[in-house]
Amino acid sequence: MKAEKTREVIATSFYQLIEKYNFSDITVKMICDKAGVSRSTFYRFFNDKHDVLISYFSMTYDKIGNKYPDAKDYKLLIYEYSQLIYDDSKFFDSVLKISGQNSLRDHIYQTGFDYYVQHIENKTGKKITEELLFKIILFTAGMSSLYIEWIERGFSVAPEQLTEIIIDSMPIEMLQYFQ
Repeated sequence: MKAEKTREVIATSFYQLIEKYNFSDITVKMICDKAGVSRSTFYRFFNDKHDVLISYFSMTYDKIGNKYPDAKDYKLLIYEYSQLIYDDSKFFDSVLKISGQNSLRDHIYQTGFDYYVQHIENKTGKKITEELLFKIILFTAGMSSLYIEWIERGFSVAPEQLTEIIIDSMPIEMLQYFQ
């Protein structure tokens, strides 16, 4: 449990730094100083600051996802996720400007894709079809882009309205597994 706590302390320290500094200005030394850990401890848990960013996002995302393990209330799951982004707009606005390898943008897509595939396969007990796979790819890419646009446009609609847009956009072949 100590290792998990150390990971959490480092990730939380990173989050506190991102509230004050641009991502590009944050160094591993700054994260270590804030967390009260050595560089060797940092590198035991993370490859670089991009890895810490992804870890922080995953910790936060998992807290919501773990509340709805079987997606019985998918709409509430999406709403809580949207509300989290809205409430933490400064963080997401800052880190979503980072693109390229190991970016949060890519991680958001991959996390969503993995979630949909795993949920549907668990629900049906079989591998999804190619046709459904392509619909999941399209939906997940669209949803990821929608969240990024929503943030970049200054949250032009409320989280409740965004949730409705997302639910209404899901292909019927997917929707049946989330009701």
